[in-house]
Amino acid sequence: DSAFLQQTMPESDGDMQEPRNMDISTLKAGAEELLRLGFNVIRIGSIVQEPLKIEHPNFADYACSGKQNDFMDVYLPATCFFFVGAQSGPMHVANTFRIPCLRINVVRLEVIEYCSPEDLALFKLIRSESSGRFLSIPKIIDAGISKWPIENFADSDFTVIDNTEDELLEAIKEMYLRMEGEWAATDEDKRLQSQYRSYLKVSDYNPWYKTPISAYFLKKHADELFKSKDG
Repeated sequence: DSAFLQQTMPESDGDMQEPRNMDISTLKAGAEELLRLGFNVIRIGSIVQEPLKIEHPNFADYACSGKQNDFMDVYLPATCFFFVGAQSGPMHVANTFRIPCLRINVVRLEVIEYCSPEDLALFKLIRSESSGRFLSIPKIIDAGISKWPIENFADSDFTVIDNTEDELLEAIKEMYLRMEGEWAATDEDKRLQSQYRSYLKVSDYNPWYKTPISAYFLKKHADELFKSKDG
């Protein structure tokens, strides 16, 4: 959310970073699913807008606990079973220690670490305000939006749409099954993954594309994401 930049760097372009943000409450259902499966779930962070309101003995909102410190900021993402989060500093810690990551609310399709097959990702939809229509993956890539600096969205015709609670819940379920070696992709899942990858080209940003996209997300938005370039 915007709280960290507002407090630590009030002179920064925090408003222009808004497309990166998300509502923590959309992770509630996914966190509760992990708790049901027997996990300890820890919400991390140092300066946040609001708590994640979950009442469960195995849940800790460390970010709002008053016990946050630099050591734990590194230790927690470095030692967890898997990490769930948007592109930010803590996720880079998890990457460094080779912790599998569920990357959520990704804004730029071609500016992300898509290299690990142990990770899973889903991204924000992009809507044109002038037409009221979502952009397909081919359009996003051909227009260069997939590599834009975040600041470019501020004065553009495009609005990014956050991942919804159901999308995050299903991605977390899939990530868990993948971690347990129990994920079974359907033929449709494989077709959509292959179609998605067919649009992406190796570049200086990404040497290869091995990270799968949430199967539920691709199926839910197949009509918007896989339209032709002129659609």
